Amino acid sequence: MENKENVRSINKIGILTFHCAYNYGAILQCYALQTFLRDNGFNVSIINYRPNYLASKKPQFGIKTIVNRTPIHRFKRYYKYYSNFKNYEIFSHKYFALTKQCETVEEYNTIIKDFDVVIIGSDQVWNKKYNGSDIIWFGGGISNNQHLIAYAVSAGDPNFTEDECAFLTKILNRFTTLSVREEILASNLAPLTNKEITVTLDPTLMISPKVWEKWFVPTDKYIVIYQARQTENVFRIAEQLSLQYGVEIVVLDYYWQSIGSLA
Repeated sequence: MENKENVRSINKIGILTFHCAYNYGAILQCYALQTFLRDNGFNVSIINYRPNYLASKKPQFGIKTIVNRTPIHRFKRYYKYYSNFKNYEIFSHKYFALTKQCETVEEYNTIIKDFDVVIIGSDQVWNKKYNGSDIIWFGGGISNNQHLIAYAVSAGDPNFTEDECAFLTKILNRFTTLSVREEILASNLAPLTNKEITVTLDPTLMISPKVWEKWFVPTDKYIVIYQARQTENVFRIAEQLSLQYGVEIVVLDYYWQSIGSLA
């Protein structure tokens, strides 16, 4: 009972994650965690930290795109995909409880003072390929009187260098609780801390499916393509099935192979 009362005494939770990365997974995992916490009675905001190394990762468009890569009809297809990135912005401003935007460490440090708890994750916030080696994703700037939680974080390659292990050893014990998405990451972090590390679900799988049903629009049958990693076979098989069943192909990834093939 005492622990429950302590949890309920929390006034405000801040979620720090890749909410401004331009992909479906980043957007939906953030929305799912916000929804779960709200449904359980918490006051939640998304910390609107938008460092350039994240917010600038959009398809780059220039004259080389036309000259070297595609004829004009593919340019039109590309432009359609480029415009889809605006939809990410529209979604986040409509459905995220965003704080004031911050791009620098100084601005971030001012904003996080309002929170009793900061949850870092999920997504690949500890992946050096994406996080800019930014200390903020490891709890930088969080004061000792604030709870710091790592929720369902991923690091991509879980094999850390000696320097990275030394760094993680210093910061992991600062977290109130630690959870990750992969067993191998938990195993590699375990020798670096006395804290218990649990493996848990991505928040998109934690909330009720009814949360997603509100965006369901009945439509004709179609084939969806979404490639996390590009392969030549995906579109070839999709085209075969499209001809076999007479259904449209809907592409959700941004690889040139997919875009070009649809022209």
